[in-house]
Amino acid sequence: MNEAGSAYIYEKDSIGNWNQVQKVVASDRNTNDRFGWSVSISNNFAIVGALWEDEDSIGVNTMIEAGSAYIFERNSSGVWNQAQKIVALDRTAGATFGHSVSISSNYIIVGTSKECNDANGLNYMYKAGSAYIFEKDNNGIWYQTQKIVPTDRAIGDLFGESVSIDSNFAIAGARWEDEDTVGGNTMSKAGSAYIFERNAGGVWSQSQKIVASDRYNGDFFGFSVSISGNNAIVSAYYEDEDASGGNTMNKSGSAYIFKRNSIGNWTQVQKIVASDRDIDDEFGYAVAIGDNCAIVGAHNEDHDSLGGNYMTLSGSAYIYSKSGTGNWKQVQKITAPDRAPYDCFGTSVSISNNHVIIGTPGADIGNVNGAGCAYIVESCKTINSVTAIACDSYASPSGKYLWTNSGTHYDTINNVFGCDSIIIVNLTINNSTEDTITLSACNNYTSPSGNYTWINNGIYIDTISTVHGCDSIIIINLTIDTVDISVTQSGLNLIANETGASYQWIDCISGNAIAGAIYQLFIPTSNGIYSVEITKNSCKDTSACYIITGHGVIKNDFGPLFNFYPNPTTGKVTIDLGDSFKEINLEARNHLGQIILNKRFKSSNHISFEIKGSTGIYYIMLSTTEGKSAKFKVMIE
Repeated sequence: MNEAGSAYIYEKDSIGNWNQVQKVVASDRNTNDRFGWSVSISNNFAIVGALWEDEDSIGVNTMIEAGSAYIFERNSSGVWNQAQKIVALDRTAGATFGHSVSISSNYIIVGTSKECNDANGLNYMYKAGSAYIFEKDNNGIWYQTQKIVPTDRAIGDLFGESVSIDSNFAIAGARWEDEDTVGGNTMSKAGSAYIFERNAGGVWSQSQKIVASDRYNGDFFGFSVSISGNNAIVSAYYEDEDASGGNTMNKSGSAYIFKRNSIGNWTQVQKIVASDRDIDDEFGYAVAIGDNCAIVGAHNEDHDSLGGNYMTLSGSAYIYSKSGTGNWKQVQKITAPDRAPYDCFGTSVSISNNHVIIGTPGADIGNVNGAGCAYIVESCKTINSVTAIACDSYASPSGKYLWTNSGTHYDTINNVFGCDSIIIVNLTINNSTEDTITLSACNNYTSPSGNYTWINNGIYIDTISTVHGCDSIIIINLTIDTVDISVTQSGLNLIANETGASYQWIDCISGNAIAGAIYQLFIPTSNGIYSVEITKNSCKDTSACYIITGHGVIKNDFGPLFNFYPNPTTGKVTIDLGDSFKEINLEARNHLGQIILNKRFKSSNHISFEIKGSTGIYYIMLSTTEGKSAKFKVMIE
């Protein structure tokens, strides 16, 4: 059955090996149920989410993609049997009950990020999200005790996309939530998380809303959450800054650790990032925390545990340990021993005592591409393979050995948990070299060693020294070419200031070259953003992008960054307002003055619309609640 789904249970034997003991599927499995989308295990109970399952707990009352979850129990013989199927008491189509699940002792929490009603089944808000608490009674039956929603629920928050429960505490993420802890300072999709506590009467109540100390638009704080004892971790895998708020790297990702103090308040104690963070790593795509140890997955990370051996989207995970002073420190980066491009190691993670499990959905198993697998790491023990090149000799990562010959070598490092990390080193030993090269460069040239930058023609000598003192001498016959990439903008025309060169004007939005635009002078026929690639001698460089906004503008209060494109168009138009506005009203009229389109946009700085009409001129009017307005005309071809 296509995408019916399944789950696999592993147990550790007497000699420490993890073996698959059972494959489990739903008793009423069906096509596209997505059984196994989320999983959690605690002692002799496990729960598996099937977010696209359609029937209720007794197999009737079909509601498309309402979702369900299945509870399995391990009997005295070690066999796991389905004990119960659970659904929401107020289940609705498309709610995706089971998108996230977590189990702890006698408590279960199930997230439904696309559910739309409040705890009483009222106050409809599209994709506001909710979560459901289940408890096990004395007869072993799991029953829903409560539906929980945040006190400030709003349309599109996706509350419940991530959940975690531990004893009397639960946490749920809402990565598209916009406001801070007091309901102000709106930042689109900055994200938040909510902590709930069970009182002595068995009632779960929201005890706190938490956000990142450096929250910002589009960070997606709350995409993954985990709670254990007095510790909680929340990820923001689209976040851009390091732990001190600097060194911006787009979507490098981060995670935030919160601690419950003696009076019951949860406060952020630390922001953590990877020691080798990089653009688009998405550190924090998955997180898990224990009492003194945490793991963070970065499924888009590209390098091995030593920072080398680049493999696109192979993925990695980072282990953090809490010191005696309460500081969380990265103690190890782990990667799959058989890592390969696009494995996405670290897409899901979980931690318990001295064991972690790491999901790798893109891994190829045998001849099956993308079959996916999971790695169980004991006491954070790893086996990694690295490739190294050295001059004359190479010191092993542990410092125990000095190798002088090429080949495969083995090294062992004892980590903080008292177990070994085995490193396989594929080593190449080279001798000192001397080489002469002839090259041309544009404007300047930085030597291979990085020690010099030259701006004039000449013959130069550069020396590259390894850590072992082995020199590689390079003699460089250098020609420096220059090209002027400045552009003069005259009205709606652009003129490249460099003469006697080859030109190619480029649409900066699509990145495509503009056919026939190969002259020094460029006269745009429509609004847009343009640059020019200039080639002269051996030097090729591209100018900055220039905005042309004058075509069709009748009135503009939005300022110089206001732009719309394309114009002429086949019907679809994109508008860049230059700033974000809470509400934008758009009206389109034809040449007869008839209104043919009327739309309202919320909290945006970049909107798109489509005119479905015959060819001709149309007039577009914009207005915002902040008092800004514009009027322009577009031509439909």
